[in-house]
Amino acid sequence: MAARETLRKMVEESGECLVVIDERRKIRVASRAAAALLLKPSAQWAELQLEELFSPVARGAVAKWLERLHSPAFSPEPKADQKAEPKKLDQEKEAFPPPLDAELDRGGIVCMELRCELQGMETDGPAWLICFKDQEARQELRAAEERLEAEMAGLLDSIDSGVLLLDAEGRIRMASNRLAAIFGIESRRLLEFGTIGALMDSMSRQFLRPVDTSARWREHVRRGDEASWDEFELVGPARKIVERFARPLYKLDGTRLGWLEVYRDITGQRVIQSKLMQMEKMATLGQLVSGVAHELNNPLTSIQGYAQLLPIRRSASDRARDALHILQESERAGRIVKNLLLYSRENKSERRPVLLNEVIERTLSLRNYELKLENMDVELDLDPGLPQTLADASQLQQVVLNLIMNAEQAIVAGRGDEPRKGRILIRTRRVAGDRLAMEVSDDGPGIPPEIVPRIFDPFFTTKPPGVGTGLGLSIVYGIVQEHGGEVSVDSLKGNGATLTVQLPAMSVSGLDFAREESKPAIERRPAAVVPLPSVERVAERKHILIVEDEPTVAALIADVMAGEGYRVDMLLDSREALGRVEEKSYSLVICDLKMPYVDGTEIYRELVRRENPAQHRMLFVTGDTMGPRTLEFLKSSGLHYLAKPFLVEELKHAVRQALADVPPRAKIAPGPEWSRAAARKH
Repeated sequence: MAARETLRKMVEESGECLVVIDERRKIRVASRAAAALLLKPSAQWAELQLEELFSPVARGAVAKWLERLHSPAFSPEPKADQKAEPKKLDQEKEAFPPPLDAELDRGGIVCMELRCELQGMETDGPAWLICFKDQEARQELRAAEERLEAEMAGLLDSIDSGVLLLDAEGRIRMASNRLAAIFGIESRRLLEFGTIGALMDSMSRQFLRPVDTSARWREHVRRGDEASWDEFELVGPARKIVERFARPLYKLDGTRLGWLEVYRDITGQRVIQSKLMQMEKMATLGQLVSGVAHELNNPLTSIQGYAQLLPIRRSASDRARDALHILQESERAGRIVKNLLLYSRENKSERRPVLLNEVIERTLSLRNYELKLENMDVELDLDPGLPQTLADASQLQQVVLNLIMNAEQAIVAGRGDEPRKGRILIRTRRVAGDRLAMEVSDDGPGIPPEIVPRIFDPFFTTKPPGVGTGLGLSIVYGIVQEHGGEVSVDSLKGNGATLTVQLPAMSVSGLDFAREESKPAIERRPAAVVPLPSVERVAERKHILIVEDEPTVAALIADVMAGEGYRVDMLLDSREALGRVEEKSYSLVICDLKMPYVDGTEIYRELVRRENPAQHRMLFVTGDTMGPRTLEFLKSSGLHYLAKPFLVEELKHAVRQALADVPPRAKIAPGPEWSRAAARKH
């Protein structure tokens, strides 16, 4: 009895449309949902046979369907002690009545499906549990879903951005045709990937930096509880810069529903922005050059003076002190030149992990002299624990320099004829929401309230004609916006102004972006990945060819290499280089990139074309590491290089590293097939 009551209660309280009939086809138990679906208003179940629920036209089919319930295949004689337990209908598949669609007497079509046979339920004979489904409601729901999906697909394909919609488990629900075009994949293939993980695995080979980009992408999907923004570059099938914005989707009750990602191809936008930035850079350079010239004149004066004193010094300690001064001042001059070149180069946008504090310090060095002349103090309050941000270092340098010069000009304009001291404060800090902030404050006259809304407009300026382009703050605004950040201003007339830049902080776990990685490529030199052999072992029987058109530089390299124990040949005419490499097997070729007649690039490409092993034994030395073509060549060749000016120890280390990294197949001496035609050609 307890089992019967339990089954009755389960059926009645079920959310499905369930009915229990006995062997006479009379309805014994039904769920509330079944009553609402099957009965006419105010009708009762009492003594109703199941066929009576259906229209006269459908009753014959229903009766025939019910007759199959008495088939011996699944209606055995019950045992005397048989309890009300369901019997599985999986032994005689051919006797199992298939689902039947039939019209109800009250109207509408339902689908009847046998769930199981029950023994000892309400009667001593068999009983059957039947489930009903509203076919019209299901069809309407299915039609509504199909219509909604079609409308959503049409909406997604009508916008200019690529859209990817995922469910809570990372399965791909929808992907727009525009996204397929951005990725260079057929539309149908996007859905065939099935999951975001499979899509990322397939796309990784198309990223410029597969490891970093895939790791950031996976981390955002894994965390999935906050919106994210980043940018990556595709190298195939066409080179593109793509911006990605992602955010989680939630139900009204806060349950995670899925994930939405929006992609924009911003390649053309980057080109226009780059040209505009370069125009602003060239305008700014005119204001920097005089200060940089003065900054260079100071160390050059010291170098010349101590160099003249050096030959006439009698004391060894005096000579050593003079030489140290020369070395220190030459390093100082080298840093000034590198910072100026880094700022002035025209480069394509390239987002990498960047340390904002380093960008500020490097940029400030370009303006230090002018700030001193204008009697301005610059105070730095930089958070040492500031995280990295994904950014283009050159563009961030433009932002910092424009803000510094804007503060400087505001202070000068506010002085009038009064020679008072000025103060600029540059502060960095971590702010809420995985963001970092840079504040540049001045003690100038402030910004009048009526022009605050216009300060970021292109070509708007309060300066007199010929002073500035009016693009400075609009460039700042554009760069920061493109980096997923914000710019704000806080100013009270007479109390100075503070411009605040906020940028997304990198918080991707599992990625160890080293401090060195945040520096531009020009400042990074190849680092040793394995302990280098000792100088004695490296230099033993090593023969080096130096190809350098500048006699003093060539002589310096030759002297250092000879002092390390290497055998050295030196060529000042690059036209002889190919013939010399053909005649002798050199352990390493130290070659300048920019030379008259035949430059280092041509020498390398000719070696590659001829499959000469010397192609793997080259160390390039150049002062033109800012040129886009030079950077592209150095990157594509994968060979070691050293930027001028360099220290003697840097030269020694670069040579040892280059020798240690020569692949085994490159150590074979050139064969007779290496023709002299290469040399004669030039």
